[in-house]
Amino acid sequence: MDPKKSESIRTWPVPKTKQDMQAFIGTCVYVMRFCADFAEHVAVLTEVIRDKRPRDPVSLNPQQLAAFNILKTKLTSPPVLAHPVLSKSFHVNVDAFDFAIGGYLFQLDENKAEKVIAYGGRKLSKPEMVYPTREKELLAALHAMRTWKVYLLDRPFYLNTDHHTLETILQLQTCSQRLARWLSELALFQPLFK
Repeated sequence: MDPKKSESIRTWPVPKTKQDMQAFIGTCVYVMRFCADFAEHVAVLTEVIRDKRPRDPVSLNPQQLAAFNILKTKLTSPPVLAHPVLSKSFHVNVDAFDFAIGGYLFQLDENKAEKVIAYGGRKLSKPEMVYPTREKELLAALHAMRTWKVYLLDRPFYLNTDHHTLETILQLQTCSQRLARWLSELALFQPLFK
């Protein structure tokens, strides 16, 4: 990492306006695939600027200030990511929160230690925030599969999630159009539930 760039992020002042916060979040988005729990931290920060104009002042509560500082630390710490080994099986860990979904792609080494290849996630939209937990879990899995499809399509991989909720969805006799669409997309992949 370029020391000048990491220093500018390390010394980034606490945003005072919506525009300042958007500039910080925009910088974070650029390197989000290297940052664990990215969506969770950014979701906390985007709440600060909701319904504000660009020059409106913002003030951070302790949780938001912590998220800001955690992101600064993660952005200035070198990521330890592994290169994918195509002959080994892939694993995907996903989780759904009230306001974000996230996950990471990894492989196991000879000692069964996780070697992370990439992180991913995003904030949920307002309609997605009211989805039932099982649908959020499926959405998190689909988001991960879409993101890393170059590694996951046409090969079995291990999907680590709350598979009981996914099994419930897979056994439904009737479902909404949205779920039917998601299930047809899921059929393109070959996840093995763990």
